[in-house]
Amino acid sequence: MASVNVLSSSHKFKGQGVERAFYNHLKLLNILDFEIFVNRLRLTTDIVHVHTPDPQFFFKLLSSKKKALLVVSAHIVPASLVGSLKGTSLWLPIFSRYLRRFYNTCDVVLAVSDQVKDELLEFGVKEEKLKVFRNFVIRKEFEAFPSLEERTALRQRWNIPLNAFVVVGAGQVQPRKGVKDFIKVAEILGKDFCFVWAGGMPFKAFTAGYEEMKKLMESAPKNVKFLGTLDKDEMKNVYAMADAFFLPSHQETFGLVIPEAAGSGLPIVLRDLEVYVPIFGGRYLKGNSVEEFAEILEKLKEDSKFWEEWSRKARELFEEYTEDRAAVRLKNIYAEAYRKKFGRDLI
Repeated sequence: MASVNVLSSSHKFKGQGVERAFYNHLKLLNILDFEIFVNRLRLTTDIVHVHTPDPQFFFKLLSSKKKALLVVSAHIVPASLVGSLKGTSLWLPIFSRYLRRFYNTCDVVLAVSDQVKDELLEFGVKEEKLKVFRNFVIRKEFEAFPSLEERTALRQRWNIPLNAFVVVGAGQVQPRKGVKDFIKVAEILGKDFCFVWAGGMPFKAFTAGYEEMKKLMESAPKNVKFLGTLDKDEMKNVYAMADAFFLPSHQETFGLVIPEAAGSGLPIVLRDLEVYVPIFGGRYLKGNSVEEFAEILEKLKEDSKFWEEWSRKARELFEEYTEDRAAVRLKNIYAEAYRKKFGRDLI
């Protein structure tokens, strides 16, 4: 049985996509019947797979260079840090040099999308190391067909109006996620809608625009609710009680919450970002302004056939990103890279 040592500190900061991707990876390795270890810095394994670029993990990569296949999931690109954390103009140039070396130390660099692959190539990651391996969800954790009774009970639990058209957004509360536009759209659409944001600020005062985000949350209109950071079981419930998913992010590398929400058949409304096109195809609605977003959501509320069409497309999107396809892809990446490096099969 081949062994994998998975390195990540994402669990220290609850409620962000890297944490979810890390736990999904562990479940996928279990499906593939690997021997799994987590954050074992002195252990020799067939594969070392890293999710976060911590200094102690960098030293582990250096010491394992001749002993193991080194793989990194490149969740971070410099652009994803701007609008996420404070003071990037001061520390980002230095961190970028470190990140480039971290990635190039590995044998395989997994990009979560084609656009991220291009960004990493431009960033200075060697082309022969790059592979696209998109994020995925565990079917049983996010697929839902909630009954009217279940939706009603969930809405009552969070004190959400039973007759409102509920629009859910998810992710860290930060400028990059478009939280300001989320609130503006809620103001335009008014009391017949309830806008719910699931997610908090795991980096607290280090979050970009921390004070501004706090004020926005505190002064949000009555039809906007911030639920804070929730675990995956609670997130499934949030999606299950909603009518649509709306994420007006200004920048994403993938957006794991999108296929998660699609598991409940929620029509997906996103900003028109280039990164989404090859990932999600024509299975989402897109806009570029608060007026366009409001128009789309109003139509989803008023036109049941329109809603049904985009609910169906959301479920098609979900099917593309379940663990079955991801397992085959990851197994092949590991096997091919291991054979190339060591000249023998991964057993």
